[in-house]
Amino acid sequence: MKRRTFIQKGIAGTTGMLVGFTFGCRDQTVVTPTQGVPHSLNAYVQIDTLGKVTIANPVPEIGQGVKTALPWLVAQELGASWEDVVVIQADAGEEYGGYNQRAAGSNSVKLYWEPLQRAGATARHLLIEAAALRWDLPASQCYTREGHVFNRVNGHQLAFGDLVEVAAQLNPPASVTLNAKKNKLIPVNKVINPDINQLVTGQSLFGLDVRIPGMLFASMVKCPTYGGRVISFDAREALQVPGIQEVFKVEGFGDPSHPLCREGVAIVGTSSWSVFSARKVLKPVWDTGGNNSESTEQLHEHCKALLEQDDGTEVIHEGNVFREFAGSGNRLLEAVYHVPFIAHIPMEPVNLTIDLKEDSCELWTTSQSPYADLQFLSRFFEMPSEKIQMHVTRIGGGFGRRLGPDYIIEAAKIAKAIKKPVQYFWSREDDLLYDAYRPFSYHKLMASWNEKGKLTSWLHRQSGTSRHAFRNTPPHRSEFFPGNFPNHLIPNFRQEYLLASSNINRSLLRAPGNNALAFPVESFMDELAHAQQKDPLAFRISLLGDDRPFLFEEEDGEKTFIHTGRMKKVLQLAADKAGWGSVQPKGRALGIAGYFTFGTYVAHVADISITAQGELVIHRFVSAIDCGQPLYEPGIIAQTEGAILDGLSATLHQEITIEAGRTIQSNFDTYPVLRMKESPQQIEVHIASNDFPPSGMGEPPYPPVAPALCNAVFAAIGLRIRRLPIRDQIKEWMKANNSKDGDS
Repeated sequence: MKRRTFIQKGIAGTTGMLVGFTFGCRDQTVVTPTQGVPHSLNAYVQIDTLGKVTIANPVPEIGQGVKTALPWLVAQELGASWEDVVVIQADAGEEYGGYNQRAAGSNSVKLYWEPLQRAGATARHLLIEAAALRWDLPASQCYTREGHVFNRVNGHQLAFGDLVEVAAQLNPPASVTLNAKKNKLIPVNKVINPDINQLVTGQSLFGLDVRIPGMLFASMVKCPTYGGRVISFDAREALQVPGIQEVFKVEGFGDPSHPLCREGVAIVGTSSWSVFSARKVLKPVWDTGGNNSESTEQLHEHCKALLEQDDGTEVIHEGNVFREFAGSGNRLLEAVYHVPFIAHIPMEPVNLTIDLKEDSCELWTTSQSPYADLQFLSRFFEMPSEKIQMHVTRIGGGFGRRLGPDYIIEAAKIAKAIKKPVQYFWSREDDLLYDAYRPFSYHKLMASWNEKGKLTSWLHRQSGTSRHAFRNTPPHRSEFFPGNFPNHLIPNFRQEYLLASSNINRSLLRAPGNNALAFPVESFMDELAHAQQKDPLAFRISLLGDDRPFLFEEEDGEKTFIHTGRMKKVLQLAADKAGWGSVQPKGRALGIAGYFTFGTYVAHVADISITAQGELVIHRFVSAIDCGQPLYEPGIIAQTEGAILDGLSATLHQEITIEAGRTIQSNFDTYPVLRMKESPQQIEVHIASNDFPPSGMGEPPYPPVAPALCNAVFAAIGLRIRRLPIRDQIKEWMKANNSKDGDS
């Protein structure tokens, strides 16, 4: 569903269709009890007779701050006092946006800010109508503030709790007027996170914390080789483990050539510990299906060979790049970059708790897309969706991993087989071994410029495993975002895509597509600046040119704009705050990169030094953000800080490698995350405020991290990083160059 359609449906839902709806958030563990009688005014707003306002947050909360920012929109239009507000997590439901009820694409504020304002305004209208009836005066003579309706004539006031019973019986208006100025948000910067007490006292309910009467625990053992199947298994020792009740085969699901989940052996017991113990002694026999020869070493050679072909899928071609490359007087630059497979590694591995009965089902999920999963389970169980109640717990990290259906299907199959309440979970090792990774890719970039230094052509040829191609199915689109810069800025511009054949699962990962593209594009931009002996910031500003918008099409087909002026502003802001152009202390250097992702403009400046032994020290990361109107600045800052640390983990350390058709990395000892001593000593986040509609923040700060850091490395020691992760490249380069110096 596109944004415009969703807004229209959301407005309709909050102004009429949802009257009489039973408030759909029944996780009583997070509701502060009162003695008041609750009344629902619409799907998002419930007020009790003591004035307690309960607001439903429709989007899964994974730390991105939506459980604060989105309810704030409702409360502001309602005229509620935040001290009287209780925020609860909405169950999966059509009334909460349907398929848009998901934490993905940095869409939460972008999609919900208007519908939620209208939900609050609708509830406000009903309360005002109730007060107007009580006072026998026109509704126009009333207004709301701090949990009360006020009489403009005499200053009298009535509490929401005194009016809600009557208000709940009134017909909602066909349309409402917002208190907020047209297209203007009221920031939520000083509001306390509604979950803060539970978070700091360890009381927040995550998926693995769920306990229901009679619940069993289950996990699956699967073939480590991609495409492998179960031949047989010896469960005798596993069944001897205390607490183990069942061990049985679970079939895969979907097309056998690219199943949505793999087959394996389920182990069910009375505790997670017993299940883990039984997994260790299960003796399965696997059929690898002839897929035990694939390796990342082969994939490297395959992708590099593809780059030398000239028959790639043309994604976009403006002008004639090859004519420009051959033209006399033009200078050329060419470079090849590599981006590896990486995993999502949410701190809480995927899990799902199911209580399946004959004619109903209740679930507790950590999904990023609960409504989509509810609809799938309705079809899978052949049960009407209204008979399925899906609660959404707080989630311990997602990054796109919880958009995949594999663990949902596995849990559903086990629940259907045992006919008992069950909590299904993956281990940390499962999470790495059976993840769907960020695609593996190579990037060949070529550009030419004339005697005046103006870029005349740009070619970006990408080869790799596509997230749009599951197994070897041809993708429905490439990994490019063809509307992104530097398109529009160079007269001859071409992108080509060549699909690498691979059995390795790949999928969405934080800022999908862009998280791989920013590194080669912004690193090559830096190379071009240095090739012309120009300042990297000035080079970018000059290339962006005059302030102007260009049409940009998102992956879902929604058309928006990308604006040179907004990109220039964040580049300049980050540079100014970092002291770009000033004399740096000895051994220090700055690197810059900027990128546009999901409507948001981000620029980073990395401030680093490198010791004589090749140790990288990150002194500062200075960031500038343009996400339109900044609704929740603490959330914007937190998301930027988190994305920088996440991006540095990937840039410095992370790579999934395949040998004999199986993943080698299995835990944090072989797949490290950023250590505290490696983290930036300081992170600064500067927000470029404006009146543009709000855009997302969960993903956009991630893509420019790698090129900003790598460009700083080049500025410091002259080493151009063209493959990730960096790992020991700096130390090896320093050692080699120190050796040369010694020889001389």
